[in-house]
Amino acid sequence: MVQAVNEGGSGEQGEGVGPAGLVEPGEAELSAAQRRALVLLGEGRPLQEVAQQVGVHRTTLYRWSRRDAAFRAQRNAWEMDLRESCRAALIKSGMDAVACIAESARFNTDVAWKLIKELKLFDQAHTLSIDPGRVQREIEAEEIEVEDALEMRSRGSGMSDLLHRMLTQQGSPVK
Repeated sequence: MVQAVNEGGSGEQGEGVGPAGLVEPGEAELSAAQRRALVLLGEGRPLQEVAQQVGVHRTTLYRWSRRDAAFRAQRNAWEMDLRESCRAALIKSGMDAVACIAESARFNTDVAWKLIKELKLFDQAHTLSIDPGRVQREIEAEEIEVEDALEMRSRGSGMSDLLHRMLTQQGSPVK
């Protein structure tokens, strides 16, 4: 971490500076205009508006985004944070949707039965193994199945090869 000093030289927390005046690594390499641009871009402002407010041409923003490693890294970090926040919000929305469906099923027998059918709750249960040894064997079996499927696909039509092998094993002449 780098101690940032605002323009007044006091070491107080300034714009684009983290808690207690600390700046993330790489952020200290950014100019004040670049830090301001990142803040504005993070607010969802259009590039033209950001360029005007920062006092640079919009092609400068493009250049920073494409060729300035420190600027691009900070923008990437912001995008990663944004994606994680969106993902968390979607997961919460998914939980809200499940609660809504569960509530609907409580009061509507048609919804309840459709849910039971869709989830196959009365079908013979497919048990999930919790034994690591068995899980490892399942993984190995799945990998073999994938390899076999890829091998058949790489040979060509797959079905004709399988049919050919079946017929030759039965003793039928195939040409």
